[in-house]
Amino acid sequence: MDDNYWERSIRKTLRRRRFLGGSAALTAGAAGLALLGCGGGGDDDNGGGTTPGGQPSVNQSPTPTPVPKEQAVQGGTFRFGAGALLDIWDPHWNASSYTLSPLLAQVYNKLYKWESPISSGKILPDIASALPEQPNDTTVIIKLRKGVKFHNKAPMSGRELTAADVKWNMERQRDATDPKFQRKYQYVGIDKIETPDNYTVKLTMKEPLAPFLSYLAGQWAFMIGREVVEQYGDANREEACIGTGAFIHKEFKPDAYHLQARNPEYFLGPQPYLEQVQSIALADTAASEAAFRTKKIDYTYLGRLPYATVDKIRKDFPNEVRYQKMGNLYFDYYRFTVDSGPFKDARVRQAISAAINRQKINEFIHQGFATLNGAGVPSTLQPWGFTEQKLATYPGYPNASDAAIADARKAMESAGYSDSKRLSVKLPVISPGIIADQAEMEKEDLKKVYIEIEIVPDTFPSLLTKQTKKEMPIWRAQDNGYEDPDEYLYGSFFSTSSRNFFNFNNPDVDALLLKQRRTLDATQRKAVVDELQDKLMKDAPQIGLNSTPAHYLSWNYLKNRKESEWLNMYQAEEVWIDPKDPSASGRPS
Repeated sequence: MDDNYWERSIRKTLRRRRFLGGSAALTAGAAGLALLGCGGGGDDDNGGGTTPGGQPSVNQSPTPTPVPKEQAVQGGTFRFGAGALLDIWDPHWNASSYTLSPLLAQVYNKLYKWESPISSGKILPDIASALPEQPNDTTVIIKLRKGVKFHNKAPMSGRELTAADVKWNMERQRDATDPKFQRKYQYVGIDKIETPDNYTVKLTMKEPLAPFLSYLAGQWAFMIGREVVEQYGDANREEACIGTGAFIHKEFKPDAYHLQARNPEYFLGPQPYLEQVQSIALADTAASEAAFRTKKIDYTYLGRLPYATVDKIRKDFPNEVRYQKMGNLYFDYYRFTVDSGPFKDARVRQAISAAINRQKINEFIHQGFATLNGAGVPSTLQPWGFTEQKLATYPGYPNASDAAIADARKAMESAGYSDSKRLSVKLPVISPGIIADQAEMEKEDLKKVYIEIEIVPDTFPSLLTKQTKKEMPIWRAQDNGYEDPDEYLYGSFFSTSSRNFFNFNNPDVDALLLKQRRTLDATQRKAVVDELQDKLMKDAPQIGLNSTPAHYLSWNYLKNRKESEWLNMYQAEEVWIDPKDPSASGRPS
């Protein structure tokens, strides 16, 4: 085993994996296929397929060739409409995407970062100087960059980040007893953390852990300062928002904006080029459209705007606006607590899955762009998720056929329901928005199987809190999306996982979840993941619906903006604004 194991594994995987018919090379995460150990699959193709109905591949528009950095212009404020919500300040707690991308991703760094989980599958060093060395299956050696400094704000006061900080960050999560540390399971496999010098971290694992590198690059793997926690008791407050990132937290106005200012001592100087980054709350889609058209925001995405509006803006500004469509790891779902109440009965859960006409929802709500999902990993994360062709072998996919509905009615009747004894359900739903629109259509589908839905409007942060406390027997929402199948599977369904919100406990599933974590050969791990997903499809503690591509719009004067599959803001340090670009005319200063 040599020190270039990670690079060799990534290159091998990039050669053999393709996403949805070959539109983009894929590793499904360097840690998903370039695993912690020497295992490796053959040169077969385990995933893929093509998009349904002859649609273009999901990553439709290539990223433009970046402008040379020596031409970058310093200054300016990058404004985007991503809201100004905040659920949690502490990066090691379960912050949502509303907090991760607009705020935390600007302020903090990680050891590693994803370039793109779908499009390229590359993991890159962030505050680490290179991909890890691995002398054996259970030893990981990480070398750090020198000169990475915390922001010059008390109590961190601009001091250098060292190996001792990395050790403290990992131990803080590995040894946590507070359930707010929902990613504890990512670190409990570490047996020993050593720091031979200020820039070296040596990890000894209890056993091989396939997704480990993916977790070091994951969305919650930010490095924070121990002095902050020592002073405040935790990092869940605005004054504790001090990292090493390209931008320094400046101001947060609830329901108005997040504002971050350039870090003048960033270790990748002269980056960042921007003087400020601002995430602005906009009341509705009309406000979002008006703000983009008048260049009060430089960038927006579908979810803030309906696709018809996106299409109209592209036609109105054919030479001034950049459009990009990318696969999305976000996924819509129904979830249940399965140890009590009506949803303890798997027949009820299975009937719900079989009755929902996912194809109709895709056509009417998503303009045919969505891809269908199963109960486990989204189909967009190949080769791990079930393809749409595979999903079509299960009841209800893709279009809730008459036969599937008839079987679902029989299942409900055997569970004691009928036209005269219908199941009444209060369904919490993120509202208003596209998820609530979908739920209205699903409500009509479920009437066919003796289920009456009352939609209860709720917010995403509120649902996250209730989900953590297991206060809902059923709920309808959307999850961030992750980069490795372990996060979707072990994180959610292992009986003692900190993110098992279902009270799901199946010894056979537990055994398979542990097996896929320990399996270092990519092909063998894929087979275990497939077996797991088949069991979850049949038991249905979670019902997958769809993932919609991310549609991005930005004005051409916004340079070097790199899109990704989960509203990635980690590359804002590379962005700059060109005031001489013709599209910049009329942009407010």
